[in-house]
Amino acid sequence: MLLSGDATRDAGGFDERFFCYCDDVELCLRLNLRGLSGWFAPAAKAGHRFSSSTGAAFSPFKAYHVERNRYWVVAKCFPWPAVPVALGASVARYLWSALAAGRQRGPGAQVLASAGLAPLASALARAHRDALLGLTAALQVRRAEGALRTLGTVEFLRRWRRDYLPLHTAVHLE
Repeated sequence: MLLSGDATRDAGGFDERFFCYCDDVELCLRLNLRGLSGWFAPAAKAGHRFSSSTGAAFSPFKAYHVERNRYWVVAKCFPWPAVPVALGASVARYLWSALAAGRQRGPGAQVLASAGLAPLASALARAHRDALLGLTAALQVRRAEGALRTLGTVEFLRRWRRDYLPLHTAVHLE
């Protein structure tokens, strides 16, 4: 990810409350909402060790942070008309992931095999609780940044549809 230093500083940089996972998505969405765009460089190559900084590609730790932060991204960045769509997509993702895990496929199956159901269920329950507890702060940031938004709902949804990782791809990452 390459970002303009000035634009990133103007937007307040990464939101440290996220700690890890989805922080890059949230920052890019905030920059988009301010009217900035990213570029696609199909010939560019970069090395990335999937989740290597947290020790495991699929773990209750990762599940907790991804789920909690996903809700905060929606609360902070998504236009109000898109919020029900995003929450519906989350429900669909859970169902799709559960089906894939039942067939021993995808990230859900990997975390279940390595950690077990109880730790995963506990992490997800805490993630949803903590997402709700942090919702007030996320909405306060949303209100504070509202005047800086120049990207309309229709364009936001067009970009989201263009760039969103399809469910069938997301649950089969390995």
